[in-house]
Amino acid sequence: MQRILQKWCAVLVILPGLFISQTYQWQWAKQAGGQTGSGNSGFTYTSDESIRDVVVDSDNNTYYLAKIWNQGQNVDGTSVPNYGNSDLIIYSTDCQGILRWSTVIGGTGNLDSAWNIEVDNNGGVYLLASLWNEGYSYQTSSIPTHLDNSQTLPAITAMDATTQDAGFKTSYLLKYNSSTGNLVWNKPLQGNVNFLLRQSDSQMMCMDSSKNIHAILGFKAGTHLDGLITVPSSFTNTYQYYLVKFNYNSTTGNMTPATPVLLPITGSLIQDLNKVK
Repeated sequence: MQRILQKWCAVLVILPGLFISQTYQWQWAKQAGGQTGSGNSGFTYTSDESIRDVVVDSDNNTYYLAKIWNQGQNVDGTSVPNYGNSDLIIYSTDCQGILRWSTVIGGTGNLDSAWNIEVDNNGGVYLLASLWNEGYSYQTSSIPTHLDNSQTLPAITAMDATTQDAGFKTSYLLKYNSSTGNLVWNKPLQGNVNFLLRQSDSQMMCMDSSKNIHAILGFKAGTHLDGLITVPSSFTNTYQYYLVKFNYNSTTGNMTPATPVLLPITGSLIQDLNKVK
């Protein structure tokens, strides 16, 4: 034990010298964000402003996925819209940090969430998201969820908890144009759902070297993924999880789901998404 302590003391004596000797030469720094926050004391990773993922393409352009709150929201001084209390934002810079474009995703409320973005180096930026649409056709003050600066999810027309409505879907795989940030397509991953069964866990993915996307997806009762899975009716308060591969078509840029694999996961991953890899 004494030898171990002596070794640790030696390491601790040496390390401060190493830390002090390191200096950083900043090439550039940029400011982004809004003036408000979640209202929690301190910093809460799941709700406060933060950059959630960063990817770099073959031309050294960088793409950021972030959470952004409202009031004076901007990226490097360029104003960006807000649709709810907080939104998701994807933006891209060149290798010098100069803003190329930005796209805000969100609507009334602040429950939209995503943790990963991917690029295919063929003009596509991909986002897997859980989007909680609160735009109701009979409430003029509500704003349907924007998928980019011009396209939205359908406004909800159902006026009760059991009627199925396309606007209730929350699980989406989305593709954006890497040059402009405009939405190319969106794939709802759920089948028909009502308000009670609308929740999903669709926020974790990665892309392999062949540009196929692999994702862990959680769904409540119903038929989902273009009819590939049927979640039993008992799953009303929790999720059934699947590992899903989306096969990449290099010619069209489309993603087609393969046969999902049922995972032995119980409970929910949502609360610890920022810790699960």
